Amino acid sequence: MQKNVFICVLSVSLLLLSDCSSPNQEVVPPLTVLSKDSMLSVLTDLQLLEAGIDLGLVPVTRDVKSDKQFVVFKKHSISRAFYDSSLVFYSAHPELLGKIYEKLIADLSQRQAELNKH
Repeated sequence: MQKNVFICVLSVSLLLLSDCSSPNQEVVPPLTVLSKDSMLSVLTDLQLLEAGIDLGLVPVTRDVKSDKQFVVFKKHSISRAFYDSSLVFYSAHPELLGKIYEKLIADLSQRQAELNKH
């Protein structure tokens, strides 16, 4: 439920803020945040983790409850603070975050279609 609210708020924010951006200017993420590809990879893994927990495929232990995202951050060799600062940057640039989420949705949809074939 909380994830759905976050996605709805994020989607509305992206729509509202996209009108404020200049379409001709490509914002390049600084080296102090995750690159677009890395952000996409981390967000994909976070979504897959959430889905696994929701479907009961990932057992929810005490460690997972306290910081279930730690596994993803460890896999990508980043800290929560680095992820959070990257998310703040991309949230301030909704055109970039929107492109990342478009790729994320396309990738997850493709994965789901492949799983449905089997």
